[in-house]
Amino acid sequence: MMKWANDMNSQALHTYMVNTEAGQVSPFLGSIDDFQRLAIQGRFGDNVPQIGEVEFISGGSPCQGFSGMTNDKKAPKQMKNQSLVAAFASCVDVYRPKYGILENVAGIIKKRRNRDQDVFSQLMCALVGMGYQARVFLLDAVSCGSCQLRPRVFIIFAAPGWTLPETPVQTHSQHSNVKNMGLGRLPTGEPMVQRQLAKCTPFTYKTAAQMTADLPDLYDAKPDICIPFPDHRVLSGTNTKLVRSRVRLIPRFPYGMNFSQAWYGLYGTSPRAAGRGVLTGSERTTFWPSDNDEAMVTAIHSNSYGRQYPDQPMPTVLTGAGPGDAKQGRTIHWAEDRCMSIMEAKRAQGFLDEEVLLGKSATQYKIIGNSVAREVSLALGAVTKEAVMRSYRDICKKLPVGKDQEGDQEEDQEDIIESSPFWEVPAIRDSEPDTPETSVRTSPGAPPPPPPRTRKEDGTHKRRRVD
Repeated sequence: MMKWANDMNSQALHTYMVNTEAGQVSPFLGSIDDFQRLAIQGRFGDNVPQIGEVEFISGGSPCQGFSGMTNDKKAPKQMKNQSLVAAFASCVDVYRPKYGILENVAGIIKKRRNRDQDVFSQLMCALVGMGYQARVFLLDAVSCGSCQLRPRVFIIFAAPGWTLPETPVQTHSQHSNVKNMGLGRLPTGEPMVQRQLAKCTPFTYKTAAQMTADLPDLYDAKPDICIPFPDHRVLSGTNTKLVRSRVRLIPRFPYGMNFSQAWYGLYGTSPRAAGRGVLTGSERTTFWPSDNDEAMVTAIHSNSYGRQYPDQPMPTVLTGAGPGDAKQGRTIHWAEDRCMSIMEAKRAQGFLDEEVLLGKSATQYKIIGNSVAREVSLALGAVTKEAVMRSYRDICKKLPVGKDQEGDQEEDQEDIIESSPFWEVPAIRDSEPDTPETSVRTSPGAPPPPPPRTRKEDGTHKRRRVD
């Protein structure tokens, strides 16, 4: 059970609080730097735990500074986001928990470029320098039971003397489109982290259609509210007249069509193939005036205005659902002329339908996109619990035997008296009268009951005395 929580976003923190029992978690609204400053100064309180109280720390530093969705990772804001990894390491240094987990995107591990500013390597050095054991692995949410891909890097660490948790076991298979992937580079030339593709799993992957089968149709998303599922509504920015007119032009079949395929054709490989798709010239101008005005979104490999595949897991849920994004614009429903709803994003991230999200629709979607998939959190919690239990079992085995325990063992030895095995005593005939020592009820034809045990003088056999 989490006892403390920290976040700078008030709506995200209050969303976390409103879905927990009253008094269960003490929140700290503000910067983690202010949080640590109070702890170092000894100004403890309900929401600032004392040194030694924290046994487990889990965190996720802002991923925008490492994400492939960010075009300029050297912008001051993104550099600040990257530096918050050091704040996490500093928090571990202050509280020295027994266990901890850090989550981030795969881009935190660099392979070739900017290795002199490799944040991941510096973090690992800091954890190992503090004496922690550490394990890093790449885990896809779909392999833990989620209906979205969402590959993420996890660093899990344990204090000296405590069992290091294992990598969670994959319970669900991967889609055939998912390929092996290596991150980083060791001095031997091998990758630091590699995606593990399980050859055999108990369950197959969950598809987008399976997870949303019970949700009612929204059609073009014009209805303002869905009574049975209040969160089953789209973002206001994706439901404008212009966006709806563009979405209607994207074919529904074959599955997965986007603007590029509708304009360049299904098999277009060159910009010279423009106009070979199903879009007419006049329909093309509904999106952008020309291919040169928006080079990225109109490129032949662009994912803008793409429909999702109902028979595959969803793409990674981000902090927004804008269909015009060239990198992650596959946010349109496969059978309806609308973008994905907040409820569908909640289902993909493992949120319960009844859980409350605070703020406007855009804020709610951002809270969902910044979360860790619930199925992955459950898997991480399971391996951490197993490691903790194993650690306590090992500690109990190493405990010395006290004098009281030794005395009890000696008393047990004194309580042992001699007896003979039952097979050396003559069998009792059925014709003999029953006595309290030999009274046994048997059925006809059954073998004779075992005779009573008696004391034997040679002392070769023993039994415990009954007082």
